[in-house]
Formats: sequence, C-alpha cells, structure tokens
Amino acid sequence: MDDQSQNNKKKQQDPTLLPIPKELPILPLHGFVFFPGMGFPLQIASATSRQLVDEAMEGDQMIGLVLCHRKQVGDNDTISK
Repeated sequence: MDDQSQNNKKKQQDPTLLPIPKELPILPLHGFVFFPGMGFPLQIASATSRQLVDEAMEGDQMIGLVLCHRKQVGDNDTISK
C-alpha cells in the first residue's frame, strides 16, 4: 500500500472510535443543523470562528458544532441560551 492510500485510509477511519478530548472547542452554527456523518462546505464569517477552525485543523483536533437560534426580544436580535 502506498503512502497516499494509507493517508486516505487514516482520514476515513470510523469517527465513533476516536477518543473525545476533555476540552472541545465549540463552533456555533446559525440556521444549519449538522448531523453526525454529514459533510458540508463550511462558510465561516467571523475571524474568531476562522481562528478556531484553523487551530483545530493544524493540530488535527476535533471541534464541536452547536446550532444557535436567534430570537427577537423587543427591538434586539439576540442569541438564545
């Protein structure tokens, strides 16, 4: 097996077998639900979120994805808790 095949096999390992770290950086998703096993192009607008993803990719680390809902409170648009 050549190096390319070994790299592809490593990338395709079963994610349920990966160890979950004690601390997990969280990336909020607005208006999009992500389910395990889904693939999608990630469009990141904020510099903070871009940095989070860049650091995770450099360290070959996991990130958590969380759906955030916006709700109208008076005249302000806020993130619900």
